[in-house]
Amino acid sequence: MPFGTPLKGHERIQSFSQHVGELEQSQQYKVAKLFEHNCIEYVPVQHDAGGAKVAGGYWLIHPIPGYNKREYRVEACGDGFRCNCQFYRTWAKNAEPKDCTHIGAVYQWCKMRNMAKVPQRVSMGLQMVLEERT
Repeated sequence: MPFGTPLKGHERIQSFSQHVGELEQSQQYKVAKLFEHNCIEYVPVQHDAGGAKVAGGYWLIHPIPGYNKREYRVEACGDGFRCNCQFYRTWAKNAEPKDCTHIGAVYQWCKMRNMAKVPQRVSMGLQMVLEERT
């Protein structure tokens, strides 16, 4: 299935309600929609002939057609992940940044890979985290 299966009708994924002062849908709801619309892609680590990392080792979160148009990038760092979305960058200025839906989708992606027992003993996502720490 290609990335970004279109939304049906005028479905609302996530928006802030000024009246209530909170999001109209939960973050879990948006994570589920990212999976439903096939928007998560892992870009494997690539090495040059000398073994140095030259590219990859991150996740691209493709836009949900009809909802947003921007592609986001999630990378492993330290003991967690970071994202280039506005929500994460805004909260990253605080002492304890909050995870965005894109990071939530990557956590779920890693869990699903581990549960599916991919050919390697460690999922690609966890391999990437381990590589980042070495």
